[in-house]
Amino acid sequence: MAKPRTRHPPDTAHRRPLLKGSQLTTPGSQPQREVSTLTGTAYRIACLPGDGIGPEVIRGAVTVLEAAAKVYGFTLEFSEHLVGGAAYDAVGTPFPDETRDACDAADAILFGAVGGPKYDGLPWEYRPEAALLAREERRELWST
Repeated sequence: MAKPRTRHPPDTAHRRPLLKGSQLTTPGSQPQREVSTLTGTAYRIACLPGDGIGPEVIRGAVTVLEAAAKVYGFTLEFSEHLVGGAAYDAVGTPFPDETRDACDAADAILFGAVGGPKYDGLPWEYRPEAALLAREERRELWST
């Protein structure tokens, strides 16, 4: 009979904190690591929900980011823009100029998901997935 596996906490002693400054604590505990307070800092985030599960994923990400902003004292400015199949259905292109301009002006981009069987018969330049490549080429980003 196999012996049950025991989970051990990861060794994080070698990791540097991502942020420095004030102390992060939990109620009744000692400071765990240093983090910065980003008071007064504002970040513009372009949200591109897209298709399928994308809008749900973006809503969850925005909720988490808003909580982090509240805890660490920085400001987030969200704007939502069409991309993928939703953009194709609304304006005839998967990556509209308005979305491209918003991404160029943003500090960060939250990209949901694009595509679906409805668009499989379209030429490549009109397929929702073309928006991924356009965004990546524009920002010199590469992701999978």
